[in-house]
Amino acid sequence: MEYKPLAKQEDSAFLFPTTIRRFLAGSRAERLFIESSDYDFIYEVGPGMVTPDFKEGQEECRFYCTPTMNIGFCYVFDSNKQKLSPATLQAKMFAQIMDPIKAGSSVFTELEKRQESQAALPTKDVNDHVLALRLNRWPEYVHECIKDQLSDDFFRSIKEKPLYLVCKSHPSSSDENKDYEWRLSFSVLEIEIAKLINDNLRRSYLMCKHLLAKTKLLRFPRKCHVKSYELKTVFMWLSRELDTFEGQEYDQVELTLSIFQRLLEHYEEKNLSNFFLPQQNILDTNKEEKMIEGRKFLKNYFSDEYHIAQLIEILGKNG
Repeated sequence: MEYKPLAKQEDSAFLFPTTIRRFLAGSRAERLFIESSDYDFIYEVGPGMVTPDFKEGQEECRFYCTPTMNIGFCYVFDSNKQKLSPATLQAKMFAQIMDPIKAGSSVFTELEKRQESQAALPTKDVNDHVLALRLNRWPEYVHECIKDQLSDDFFRSIKEKPLYLVCKSHPSSSDENKDYEWRLSFSVLEIEIAKLINDNLRRSYLMCKHLLAKTKLLRFPRKCHVKSYELKTVFMWLSRELDTFEGQEYDQVELTLSIFQRLLEHYEEKNLSNFFLPQQNILDTNKEEKMIEGRKFLKNYFSDEYHIAQLIEILGKNG
């Protein structure tokens, strides 16, 4: 069967022939999930790995990555300086990971319909299945950022944990570039961070997730674009600030309100720094109309303790 190529130029997708391992990531792996949370499965594709901060002439590698104009995003090149296309790799690996019968030209067609590349494979499964390329070391700038965020002991315990590149382009990338853009993923580090969160803060965060999910479902007529990952990012910053990793107790209602109020502040400022890469604003992938709707949603339902108490009562009656 002949497939229509997505890219205008040859790439090196055939050099990543198989999945090395599959692991659970996201809220289920972090023990920060609610009943409606889906499962996020990461598939490490190999055996090749990608070298960041590649020094040509000083080292040899089969694949290397260079940053794009968007912070936290990269291009991946092979030794012939050909770019690796995320969508081509997704189409090639689909048969191994999902349904071989549906693999082929139909997968290419679905991928081509996307306005930008997306991490999850095109499937009707409610869970996410994500391909990832492993970096053989942390990028230098990421190493310095994360070292500044964490205690020396904890940093030493995670510095050998892997970082990945996933098939995701930035919405503002040009049509020419979006076919080749990859995003840094800190999913493994997020799992390690979550292990340190004490039960007091964990319960408050889970209440936030529950309120957010149920309110979006029951009270907001249109699709609300406030994402749970944005909530989790605020949660991680607050954890660091309050030093809740050490087990100190805080009032759960106050913490719940604080998380939502801080998220609203970030929406008003149109800026929320990635916990692991503070130079990256994770809200800059949202279009203006999504930001406006998000601000309205947060103001209407999560602006003070009275609103939150009302929500808890109403949602408790509705189950």
